[in-house]
Amino acid sequence: MSVHRSDKSNGNYTVLSNHHLRDTRLSLKAKGLLSLMLSLPDDWDFSTKGLAAHCHEGRDSVESGLKELEAEGYLIRERIRSSDGRFSHIQYEIYENSIKAYREPNRPKRKKPKQVDSRQADPGWKNQAELNTDKQNTELTNDKIDKNGPYLSRERIKDQIDYDNLIQEYEVDRIDNLVELMLEVVISKSPYCVIAKEKLPREVARERLGKVNSDHIEYVLQELEKTTAKVSNVKAYVLAALFNAPVNMDLHDRLEVNHDRPSRGRKDQSN
Repeated sequence: MSVHRSDKSNGNYTVLSNHHLRDTRLSLKAKGLLSLMLSLPDDWDFSTKGLAAHCHEGRDSVESGLKELEAEGYLIRERIRSSDGRFSHIQYEIYENSIKAYREPNRPKRKKPKQVDSRQADPGWKNQAELNTDKQNTELTNDKIDKNGPYLSRERIKDQIDYDNLIQEYEVDRIDNLVELMLEVVISKSPYCVIAKEKLPREVARERLGKVNSDHIEYVLQELEKTTAKVSNVKAYVLAALFNAPVNMDLHDRLEVNHDRPSRGRKDQSN
């Protein structure tokens, strides 16, 4: 067997430690992702979207790789706020060698914020009453209600959207209302639901909402902040935004990538 190596005299190569490449805790995806990150300039603006633009995988796949690197001590991500207190960006600290062995034992645990009852707190969201699902439709518990539903409890939805991290950056009652809205849809025994004025099979809605993650929640919240038009039915509007978020966000990212690399994904027109 022969290994054909490239000429390194032109400087177009990256020198990497074998540490992560030999780390049996990491998947091939995580090893490749870390190698890509280490090959980029130190001042590169790291983001899930930016990394996804450099490889075939989508944002969800890249995000799972980043979480794996965080778990094994190769990456720390910190959410940075702007001067007005709003979420600004995520700061990346990337380590060529894992820091888990000597950092984790002394690493302080982040306290889980005390949740505020959204019915007692000022919601701070326009027409909030229309969004409040309250108890009327859901004497909702964390117990299994329908054997066929993929996401059947409040806790499972919270885990799906990385709830604990989201409430570090956003008002608890806003995130809670989105959770309740998703829960109302997925536990209903009605065979149909109406989203964006379209009657859809309940299972279609469950499957789509089952793909909503923390990135999609942030995308929806950011889009809601941009909304200036009067919304007559806030609950229906937000439900449609949640339902469409996985598709809209993916299309948005692909359009940005295609703008930067217009030939990607297109068939050769010369034939």
